[in-house]
Amino acid sequence: MGGIAELYYRDEYGKLNLFCVTRTWYGGLRSSIRVMTDPELEKDPVRHQILLDYPKEIYYRYSLTESLKDMNDILFFFMETLAPGANTVKDSGRYEQIFLKEIDPQKLTTI
Repeated sequence: MGGIAELYYRDEYGKLNLFCVTRTWYGGLRSSIRVMTDPELEKDPVRHQILLDYPKEIYYRYSLTESLKDMNDILFFFMETLAPGANTVKDSGRYEQIFLKEIDPQKLTTI
């Protein structure tokens, strides 16, 4: 399934810092993470330097979604939160406002 991948790096103070947010497609999570964490493949100079400085401190989390429109809305939310007005991602146009509520999986109960 496709989804949204977030990559973080841990700095010298132990803090996790957002490195990248991206869409991934079925079967592409491993490939996407490899490309985004390989300094030889990374073209962005800032991310390239982070990979050189913190080569073993990259972490990720992944959220599955079955809908391309949902993926666009989630990515739009993240990008507008991180860089308001940058217009780097277009939302689906279905909603006037987009909110995201993260759920702690350790607090979920099963029936």
